[in-house]
Amino acid sequence: GVESEKCPSFTRALENKGPVFVANQETLADGLAVPQVGYNAYATTVPLLDKMIVVKEEWIALAILRLVELEKCVVEGAGAAGLAAIMAGHLDEFIGKRFTVTVSDGPGGVAKLCNLLASLGVSIKDIMHERAFIRDIHHVEER
Repeated sequence: GVESEKCPSFTRALENKGPVFVANQETLADGLAVPQVGYNAYATTVPLLDKMIVVKEEWIALAILRLVELEKCVVEGAGAAGLAAIMAGHLDEFIGKRFTVTVSDGPGGVAKLCNLLASLGVSIKDIMHERAFIRDIHHVEER
């Protein structure tokens, strides 16, 4: 998992063996910024979690920029957090290996973006949801 240094609530929960309150600061990854991890979310995630990484805001900003410039994808900070962890050098164990980073979107995020763009008079030519290589029904890759 990856979260911003501005609100490392899951990291603190892991350190305390359960959810604790963490003061929120403004972050580019506002979709990840929860002051306290939910008890059910914590209990569900802990057995599945290999590593928790805290990234600096600067890396999140650079990851957002990289996705825009090179991949032509507009994502919010939470969606770019995984790439930020790689760019910051937190996942060197994967150097030379093939792996996937999920660039996630909050519920309804694509719809909100489409509505905003439409209100500005922008036409969207195509949105492709790539499901052929996704491991289960709970994951969607957008291009």
